[in-house]
Amino acid sequence: MKGNRIATTMLAAVLVLTAAACQGDSPEPPPVTTTPVASPTPTPTPTTAALPDFTEWQTEPADIPVPPMPAAAKERTKAGSVAFGKYYIALINHALLTGENRELAALAAPECDICETNAAGFVSTFTKEQSYLGDPRYTITGSRQEDLSSTGAGASVFVTSKPFKIREKSEVTSVKAQHLALVFRLSWTGNAWKVTDYTVGDI
Repeated sequence: MKGNRIATTMLAAVLVLTAAACQGDSPEPPPVTTTPVASPTPTPTPTTAALPDFTEWQTEPADIPVPPMPAAAKERTKAGSVAFGKYYIALINHALLTGENRELAALAAPECDICETNAAGFVSTFTKEQSYLGDPRYTITGSRQEDLSSTGAGASVFVTSKPFKIREKSEVTSVKAQHLALVFRLSWTGNAWKVTDYTVGDI
């Protein structure tokens, strides 16, 4: 993974004033000494890898970091459930580019069959030795808060995608642009949201 590492170096100095005893009628001012403090080891800023060049056929998984879950997605509120749904979309995009779906699996409840089925499909571009041309990611265009209960919540997230192509050997398949609504059913398990089910429909 290529990227620029930005390191910052900090330098501090501590001034120590030492009091001197007064002698005679003309006291001398206390001497001032400067004691340098060693610079701490710079902490590199996390590298943000570049996205693939979508104008070329992608034959290898992208090496990009997993997006962190926002604090809002951890709240047991209607707004928190929507933020969680949006984060799930971000992980779908990550899976589409990297072929990794472990993070998606971690957010699914055991009973969510569609979570497992669709997560496998998101990574098939690489597991089936396919390549793609264009940007397969989804762009969030809106959202809607649904019901909230003591055990769960609903959240709708609206997305669009651009057309792109998938190639397997000599066969090329064109994927049309999409306008979709993902309606999530979520459960509050322990201290976090989990996806128990979701539906996908055209809008």
